[in-house]
Amino acid sequence: MSYQFPDKSGNSVQSRFERAQTPANVQAPLQPVRSAIVTAAGLGSRLGSLTSNRPKALVPVAGSPLLVRLAHQFEKAGIRELTVVLGYMGEQIRQVIGNKLGTMSVRYLESPDYGTTNNIASIARVPAQTDPVVISDCDVFLSDLPQNWLCATGCDILVPTRPLAECEAGTVLRAENGRWRMLVLRDASQVRSGDRKTISLYLLYSASLLNLFFAGVSEAVAAGQTALYYEDVLTGLLKDRFSISNIAIEDTGLAAFEVDRPSDLQSAEHWAAAQIL
Repeated sequence: MSYQFPDKSGNSVQSRFERAQTPANVQAPLQPVRSAIVTAAGLGSRLGSLTSNRPKALVPVAGSPLLVRLAHQFEKAGIRELTVVLGYMGEQIRQVIGNKLGTMSVRYLESPDYGTTNNIASIARVPAQTDPVVISDCDVFLSDLPQNWLCATGCDILVPTRPLAECEAGTVLRAENGRWRMLVLRDASQVRSGDRKTISLYLLYSASLLNLFFAGVSEAVAAGQTALYYEDVLTGLLKDRFSISNIAIEDTGLAAFEVDRPSDLQSAEHWAAAQIL
């Protein structure tokens, strides 16, 4: 079956890969998530001078580099193996994080074409796996990472979300016919009322979904479709086939930010400062 994925300009890019006959109500396995993948290869150019001498993963928020904070939260929640995909100034990340953090081992992979590709090329560097896994961008700032997220059952993928900001696009969840559907919106004009922005952190539980996901990513990259995001592959797989569970961040008492721009950094800093008062 053929899939149509839009590239960054909104044009369609075609990829073909096999879809397994998995019913939409597949239940997640009982074993908890014990591994995580973080994409940290990008230039971080939208942060301007903040990334002129360091990778985005090491931009500090509330006194701690983004990836250092996230890695500690992974380890505390129960992650035992962290894979970080490096690119721009990646050696700095190796030096700061090291190969072990508490009980969590850390390994590094390289994405040498980070300057001309999107995060799908980073995920393509990771060996395919079928055990439950967290996939996250390095710019995710969470007030906390609940341990129970790693143990969720009854869904194929768990997606924490937040309300969309004004004129914001990106990867969203949309409620349709009593189910959540994932979409990658390139333009804010495509947003509908009720759409929810993902925080660029996904917990994949289903072995069937993971098999298809890594195969789809590999095939897209082999076909030169590196303008895509790995979320484009997920959206193509999830439609009507796998169950999505949404966690509304504002209902949990947690705070979440994606630090893409200086304004995002300012918002996260303001939140952190308010916790001290």
